[in-house]
Amino acid sequence: MRKFQTRNWGRRIIYSKWAVAVLIVLVLLLLRSVILTWQRERLAGDGLTEVREQVAALEVRKEQLAADLALLETERGVEERIRRQFAVAKEGEKVMTVVLPDRPADSAAPSAILPWWQPLLDLFD
Repeated sequence: MRKFQTRNWGRRIIYSKWAVAVLIVLVLLLLRSVILTWQRERLAGDGLTEVREQVAALEVRKEQLAADLALLETERGVEERIRRQFAVAKEGEKVMTVVLPDRPADSAAPSAILPWWQPLLDLFD
């Protein structure tokens, strides 16, 4: 009989309100740590995406700089860069200004707007 009473005593302790409360607290603490770990992993994934975008942008910049460097290795490229950056010209070069002719005002006006007697007056001019 003593044997059965000893087993009941252990079950009473395990199923007591205090033991259940302690187990609930432990589960909540473990759940909190899982959530924090998940948030850190998500932030690290976002950071990885940003770093990959920055690397891609830097690769494009590297290609642009390599092209500029290749251009600057030629005499024509150096001259073009100097002209663009400092707005200078060679000795003897001049500026040419191209002016487009204006359209005549008469051709811009449609003939439907002219009054009916205007063609008669044009005959006398």
